[in-house]
Amino acid sequence: MDYVEIHWTCDSMEEAQMAAQALINEKLVACANILPHMESVYVWEGAVERGKELKVFFKTLPELGEEVALRIKELCSYDVPEISCVELKSLNADYLSWMRESVRS
Repeated sequence: MDYVEIHWTCDSMEEAQMAAQALINEKLVACANILPHMESVYVWEGAVERGKELKVFFKTLPELGEEVALRIKELCSYDVPEISCVELKSLNADYLSWMRESVRS
């Protein structure tokens, strides 16, 4: 596996941008993609809830995935954040080289 994507859901652009900036500054991720305007339907404390959320995709190396997830938990406002890690097997060589230069080794 060349790299992983960490997927995270949050409720504001400010929170998404703050977390993305922090993780990039800390060299835990090479980049973050923020997708706004997602509608979520979920059960919380026994009731069906609806809300507008954002999805953030962080690109990093497999060895940093767990640390990224822990850091997101520290930065986010949700009691139970959705943080998932997707293992990806293939990536073009130039992008992978840039990614390795952009994160901690």
